[in-house]
Amino acid sequence: MRVASAVLMLVVVSPIAADEPYVSETFADLMKRAVRNDDGSIKSIRGKEDSTATGLELQFSISRVERAMGAVDIVVWGNWKNTGRVEFERYRLRIDAAIERELSIVEARRKRLDERFAEARAQRAAQQAREEKRRDERIQSFGNGGLTYLMKRDQVVEVIGPIERIERKQTRPFDPKNPGPQAAQPPPPTPFRSRFGTVYLSGEYLVDVSASKKK
Repeated sequence: MRVASAVLMLVVVSPIAADEPYVSETFADLMKRAVRNDDGSIKSIRGKEDSTATGLELQFSISRVERAMGAVDIVVWGNWKNTGRVEFERYRLRIDAAIERELSIVEARRKRLDERFAEARAQRAAQQAREEKRRDERIQSFGNGGLTYLMKRDQVVEVIGPIERIERKQTRPFDPKNPGPQAAQPPPPTPFRSRFGTVYLSGEYLVDVSASKKK
């Protein structure tokens, strides 16, 4: 009588390894060449060994792509007087953890700069408003009163009487081939002498006054 034998086979199934997180090798290479600011943001990127900018510190920009979710645009470039802007590297990369960290640093820095610029603009606007108020008060109290900012020249004469142009001393002859840095700026108001002091006209319009000091 035969005895049937059975062989029990044990099959061990190893668990499926979880997918490793995506890592951008391109961005990792950029980070190896990065020079950072004190706040941790990237100041510059050193040129690649096989580029014509080897060892040079190049400018770097990173920004989210508005119409491509989960992507960034990265540009590495230099800017010199003899060549102008030259791009050495440009990438559109999928965002990984390292890129997200860099974006958070850059966006926080941009926010701080925007807040600083907004505060500076508000301070300049407040300063300008104070200066305009003082100017208007000077003009309105000039002489016996009656003047206003941007009043036309003939109206000024009607209020305070005759005015005589004060010739300015020219420090050097004007050279049209070499006008200097002041040439791009608007000409200063022209001063006119009156019995109450000096009035300043820009073209035909009153822009400021300076009362004579009382003896």
